[in-house]
Amino acid sequence: MSDPIKTSHAILTAVGQRDHELPVDEDLADLARAYVALVAPPSSKRKLSEVGAVYISEAAAAEFRAAEGHATVEAARRELTTIMLDAKEASDGSWQSRRRSTSLAVSARVAVEGRLAVVTHVHSRALTVHGRRR
Repeated sequence: MSDPIKTSHAILTAVGQRDHELPVDEDLADLARAYVALVAPPSSKRKLSEVGAVYISEAAAAEFRAAEGHATVEAARRELTTIMLDAKEASDGSWQSRRRSTSLAVSARVAVEGRLAVVTHVHSRALTVHGRRR
């Protein structure tokens, strides 16, 4: 990989001058990558749905059922799946989702196996909105 600064210098000074060599395609690609790395905004946190298929374990569904009062584990699993699709990765390795529509904040531990994301443990709490709890 060539030095992007030298490559950009070659591009800027090559116009109208015969003593500089124009960069090859690989040099231009390196320069483009360096430029994008400098000017691109930092990437946002990825969503759990971008990792792969989301599967809610029996234990996680049971924890969510107990905390949120669902009639069955399967009903809890369905709602938790919907919530976790939009969960974002936190700096501590957990995945978090907050929804105003349900006034619920969910934090989860996820084991990723290839393109399968298995939710193994969840903790949910009422979302504080305007200083009040649900």
